[in-house]
Amino acid sequence: MSENQSNKHCVAYCLAQRFDISALAKRLSDASLIRLIKGALLIEDGQSWSVVFAYGAVVHWNVGSEQQTKLHQLLLDHAENPLSSVEEDIFTFALDCPSTRIIEDHIEIESSDPILIFALSKHGAID
Repeated sequence: MSENQSNKHCVAYCLAQRFDISALAKRLSDASLIRLIKGALLIEDGQSWSVVFAYGAVVHWNVGSEQQTKLHQLLLDHAENPLSSVEEDIFTFALDCPSTRIIEDHIEIESSDPILIFALSKHGAID
C-alpha cells in the first residue's frame, strides 16, 4: 500500500444550528487557501481539508486534532445557537484508490481532487 493509500482519518461534527460562512470566509482568506462552493467553505492545507457548511456542520479530512480545535473555536465565534452536545461521526479514508466508494465507515477515494472531497463531505455531513 502506498503512502497515499494508507488509512487517514475523517471526522464530521455538527457544532451549531448555523455558521456565518461569509464572515468566516473573510476571516480565513488571509491565512488559508479557501474556496466557496455552493454556500460552503472548503479550506485546503496540502493533503488536509476542512469543509464548513452553513447548517452548522464541519467535516475534517486528515486534519490533526489541534488544528480541528482551533478551527472549531473560530467556527463557534461565528455560530448561531451552538449545540450543547456536539455530534460526531468518525471515518477512515484512503486516497488514490481504483474507484471512489464507501464501505461502512471507510471511504476509498480515487483522487485528492478538492471537489470530490467536497462532494463526499456533503454526503457525510447529512447522513
